[in-house]
Amino acid sequence: MAACLAGGLLFAQAPRQLRALVVTGESDHDWRTTTPYIVAALRDSGRFDVKVTEAFAGSTAATLRAFDVLVIDYHGPRWGEQTEQAVEGFLRSGKGMLSVHETSYAFGGFEVKTTGFKPTGIIEPAWPEWRRMIGAYWKTLSNAHSKYHTFTVKYINPDHPLAKGTGGSFLATDELYHGIILLPEAQVIATAYSDVAQHGTGRDQPIVWSVRYGAGRSVHTTLGHDAQARARPGFLALMARGAEYAATGAVTIPAEVPIYLPGTR
Repeated sequence: MAACLAGGLLFAQAPRQLRALVVTGESDHDWRTTTPYIVAALRDSGRFDVKVTEAFAGSTAATLRAFDVLVIDYHGPRWGEQTEQAVEGFLRSGKGMLSVHETSYAFGGFEVKTTGFKPTGIIEPAWPEWRRMIGAYWKTLSNAHSKYHTFTVKYINPDHPLAKGTGGSFLATDELYHGIILLPEAQVIATAYSDVAQHGTGRDQPIVWSVRYGAGRSVHTTLGHDAQARARPGFLALMARGAEYAATGAVTIPAEVPIYLPGTR
């Protein structure tokens, strides 16, 4: 961190704001009510200049050049070759990506559904690089999660930048995914116990992980099903800190940053 000496005092220069592009606009989940929670988390951390797009298809490498991190809250039709290559190049160049919940099965060759899980009849070929960028994939979406309930998310590596300052765990009220297949290069950062009493597996399941893609860094979390899940302090902190870690490899944002939830300002 740069510093300057003035009047005998040492003043530390604040880190520059990171530029985040939140990609949303279509999903089988209710993105209109849930994306604002991610925007609030990034905005109120004070670390990000946040832009939101609901029409990402057609974006180019030039479109993305000014940004440090992509935050993907989208599950819809594929974006097209030009945009998908731009995303791949963005990460390979050393930039970051944070993705949440249903994005784990986006572009996986499954039927595209609209809000409320309504079928569209659209089944597109899978985008193979997507699974490499998020470090995981699904073979099937049947029996993919336990009941919606409250559970503890545990950081399994206390020395990881995302774990430091958190107390080692946080509470989530959400779906607890199971059955997702992690690639060998995925580094699991946090897990949660999938309780049999909640129709779970009786084993710890990955909740947050990171993967390198070229020179870039991607963070994914299975959390974030609905507004209640996203209003949890642990989820909000994870959004801001995860985006910062994806962009820089470090975390400076405290876990207790006050965040004004949508509709409270």
